[in-house]
Amino acid sequence: MDNATPATGPLGDLPQPPLLRCYQVGESDWFAATSAEQALELMREIVGDEDWDPEDYEVELTSEALLDKRWREEDEPDEDAGSLREWLAEAKEPRWIGGTEP
Repeated sequence: MDNATPATGPLGDLPQPPLLRCYQVGESDWFAATSAEQALELMREIVGDEDWDPEDYEVELTSEALLDKRWREEDEPDEDAGSLREWLAEAKEPRWIGGTEP
């Protein structure tokens, strides 16, 4: 079997990538991740090992209501910036998708 060819499912379809969900880490950051653990690891990458203490951050799955809340541009408060749901849909891999200054 050729290792470069992706394995297919029983119906000949390609396997689906893991589902990205939106997780809030701490009070002011949101991540597209496959699990709470992955979201916390992404936060560690942003913060850096020197300042990292996982006890400083709670991780929770973002609520449906918050996913649809409209965000505003920081410099132009009347300008619609989108929603977490929109940014999550655009994410193709785990990553930071939004945040606010604490």
